[in-house]
Amino acid sequence: MSELKKQREELIHDFKNVQDKIKRYVDSLKMKGSEELLNGSVEKAQKLIGAIIPVDSAAKKLKKEQDDLLNVLESQDESEESDETEREPETHNKSSDEIENMLDEVPVTEEQADLQSAETVPVQEISEDDLTPQESFRLPILKALIYLGGSGKVKDISNFIEKDMKNKFRPLDNDILNGDDVKEWVKRVNKEQQAMTAEGLLNADASEGYWEIAQAGIDFLAKNKKTN
Repeated sequence: MSELKKQREELIHDFKNVQDKIKRYVDSLKMKGSEELLNGSVEKAQKLIGAIIPVDSAAKKLKKEQDDLLNVLESQDESEESDETEREPETHNKSSDEIENMLDEVPVTEEQADLQSAETVPVQEISEDDLTPQESFRLPILKALIYLGGSGKVKDISNFIEKDMKNKFRPLDNDILNGDDVKEWVKRVNKEQQAMTAEGLLNADASEGYWEIAQAGIDFLAKNKKTN
């Protein structure tokens, strides 16, 4: 290994290590803010949330600059490796459409057909006792938003809720009940978000694709300090 290549690899490792440390620090701030708010320490939580925003913003800018440099360094590595090795014969990589068509042509066994049909639960068999009530997602939504610094993408909020409630989901929460490719708990989270926005707990003017907690939501979460 050349000295230059060794130095590049060390730089790549160091940059990635710094990014990981910054992410862990920001995540710790978010979790601490969430815990303080759930414990009723609204003032402490607001200070932590205030500290998260500038750190998170600066960290994202730094990550972008570092990623640009990492791409340059890694492309130099790839260029160097291609000069040192003979060009391999070109192979035809099947596109995702070709692969999907091939899979469609594979015959479905009777057992597989039974499993596929079992994924959708007939509506008439649904009991509300098998589903988490819509309002039960209110606190997890607020907690997720505090953890994310006050606002977040719908996907990130859903990921947080799924982890937070994974041991509390009821039997049919993860099922797709009406053949619309959306899990039941996700539909209920979306409906609860609409209700919370109407009540003023979430900001109605949040950017598209984002949910944002309002002061009323912070106050609501502080008054309902249960973690279950």
